[in-house]
Amino acid sequence: MKRAAWFLLFAFSISTVCAKKVGLVLSGGAARGLTHIGVIKALEENEIPIDYIAGTSMGAIVGSLYAIGYTTDEMIALITSKEFHSWQTGAVASKDQYYYRQADILPNIIELNARWGKEVSLQSYFLPTNVVNPQQMNIAVMELYAPATAACGRDFNNLMVPFRCVASDIFAKKATVMSEGDLGDAVRSSMSFPFMFRPVEIDGKILYDGGIYNNFPVDVMDTTFQPGYIIGSDVGSAPTKPDKRDIFKLIESMIVKRDEQQIDNGLLLRFTLDDVSLWDFQQVNELVKIGYDSTMAHMDEIKASIDRRISKEEISQKRKEFQEKIPPLRFSEIQFKGISPAQQQYIEQSFHHKGVSFGMEEFRKGYFNLISDNVISEIVPHAIYVPEDSSYTLDLQVTTRDQLKVMVGGNISTSTPNQTFIGVRYQNLSSFAQTAWINFHFGRTYNGMNLGTRIDLPQKVYFRPEFVIHRFNYFEDDHLFYFDDRTAFFTQNEIYTKLKVGFPVTMKARLECGAGYGYLRDLYIQDKQLAIEYRNGDDRSSYSLFNVFARIDGNSLNSRMYPTAGRRFLGSLQIVGGNEYFKSSLFPTDDVEGVFGWWVQFRAQYDEYIRLFRHFTLGVSADLAISNRGMLNNYTATLIQAPRFTPTVHSVAIFNEYFSANQFLAVGVKPIYVINDSWHIRAEAYAFAPYRTIMRKADNTAYYGKPFSALRFITELSVNYNFKIATANLYVNYYSMPEKCWNVGLNIGFLIFKERFVE
Repeated sequence: MKRAAWFLLFAFSISTVCAKKVGLVLSGGAARGLTHIGVIKALEENEIPIDYIAGTSMGAIVGSLYAIGYTTDEMIALITSKEFHSWQTGAVASKDQYYYRQADILPNIIELNARWGKEVSLQSYFLPTNVVNPQQMNIAVMELYAPATAACGRDFNNLMVPFRCVASDIFAKKATVMSEGDLGDAVRSSMSFPFMFRPVEIDGKILYDGGIYNNFPVDVMDTTFQPGYIIGSDVGSAPTKPDKRDIFKLIESMIVKRDEQQIDNGLLLRFTLDDVSLWDFQQVNELVKIGYDSTMAHMDEIKASIDRRISKEEISQKRKEFQEKIPPLRFSEIQFKGISPAQQQYIEQSFHHKGVSFGMEEFRKGYFNLISDNVISEIVPHAIYVPEDSSYTLDLQVTTRDQLKVMVGGNISTSTPNQTFIGVRYQNLSSFAQTAWINFHFGRTYNGMNLGTRIDLPQKVYFRPEFVIHRFNYFEDDHLFYFDDRTAFFTQNEIYTKLKVGFPVTMKARLECGAGYGYLRDLYIQDKQLAIEYRNGDDRSSYSLFNVFARIDGNSLNSRMYPTAGRRFLGSLQIVGGNEYFKSSLFPTDDVEGVFGWWVQFRAQYDEYIRLFRHFTLGVSADLAISNRGMLNNYTATLIQAPRFTPTVHSVAIFNEYFSANQFLAVGVKPIYVINDSWHIRAEAYAFAPYRTIMRKADNTAYYGKPFSALRFITELSVNYNFKIATANLYVNYYSMPEKCWNVGLNIGFLIFKERFVE
């Protein structure tokens, strides 16, 4: 009896050892690869073991997530998260935007970069190597995979499930199988689709998407692990003819190798998903269902071929045991590569660790703080585990070069504000960061030049001296199309210099203090009836002014001109003093020489966009101006120097005397229907309430009307399209004053002017 029992026990042990091992192979296919999640879900629910896993591109992502302990529900949650969307698009989330370092908003459309290399030869880079900015993915990949890399000791055989992925060595022109090292680098190299993502360099090899040479690595699974049964999920075969207008589909057809590999010892699940685009990750639930249903349709065949089973409890225990090996991601040391000691000194100030360990949240703040500075082009972080103290060394590969940037942009309009912009910027990083620039604006409405420099110290303070000379032209009427013979109604000229000192207040706000001197000259006609006979310029008001100021501002809007998300705020306080001069050819007895005056001016602006539903956003805004500036020599001079309310692009380019006042409050609402990331329709309605309206006497001097005796409105309806590099805006608007003031027009580009001396 005992012999029989021992024999049965021995036979059971032999059958267990000899039971078939199961390998899962996942193909590349971008968003179509989400189907793999459904395959895994069906296998787990039916207790089919997965002993090995191999994948390419999206298959490498799904396979690696499973190998480090993710459940299928956790994978779906990750794919549908805002964080994943930002990795895919490269957009920096609002919570990670560090406003303090952001440069001025300019109307540039095209940027051309030139850099000095080691040979001090000028090299120009006109075409980018990638569409998606890698900044988000750099930190996300490290955070996601570095702990698992530490847990497996950099050996992919020691993951929860032994794992392999395939990348493409474009120099050697062959596939590279990744079996050890940094798991994040391995997965990222496997999914770096050319022109969409930047390649990854590992051990001197430039690696791109594995689909170039091996999109469905059945051979890798067979030769590496030699499982008894292989289940293959292939979403990248049998392609249809690409649309010649779909650039990424064309690239996929050119470079992705279509291996019609068969599986002799297992099951091949082949999916035809031609209606799913490469980056259509929004269909995750539908694709998971397709994978799940197809696998379930073959489940009887799978169960008949595989005797072994693994219960849900056993899988959960397996995940738990692996996750217990993962050391928490905490850094005790920072190493820098690719920069000089002086540059390192500047960068180190962003982390403040000073020998004290810090976690991901602290690193995230420092990381996004640094990459918001245009002097630094990229930071690639790696977390290297140090077993002796159970912490990580943060290895930062920093790319920074002296950079010359040429910017071209402007605005094309059916009305007068046709503008051209040319800017040149030089950036350099040593023990401090320096940016120098010169910008030119040319156009019928606005002409100007400004030059300056900004010096950022490691102690989070910057100094910014600048010089501005510009001219604003305003026309008596505004027709639908442009006419060369139009005479300016009046012009404003400013020459000023300012020194600003800036500090961060919060991650979203900065404080600027400073002082400046400006010479302002306005040319105008007080009596419109004389304009035809004498033209403009016969009346001249000039101002020689000094000011000191402080302003706090922040901006997280998602567009330079037509935002649908984010928030902007501004609060400024100025003390201004100086002399007023007036000269008139028509009335020389009214000339004024050097009347001194001073005043205090406060301005507060707020603009926010609140998403109420999937396609509906509500924008709200407010604008408050308070100035105790007295009346100037005449009504016209007083009015055109008063603060103006210009909430729309059209109102910026015109002058409407009914929306200028020394004290006013204005509010607005902006219902917006967001069709998609490119198209939206917006309605805007604003109410403008001057505290005391500036009125004209018979002798053309100015006086104040009764408090809150007027209420005026601006409404606008527009259709907007975002070209990524520019925007198009087709609008119709109405001003309640003067009467019957309707305007229709089209703008393509950006209409952005330099701020005035007195803001």
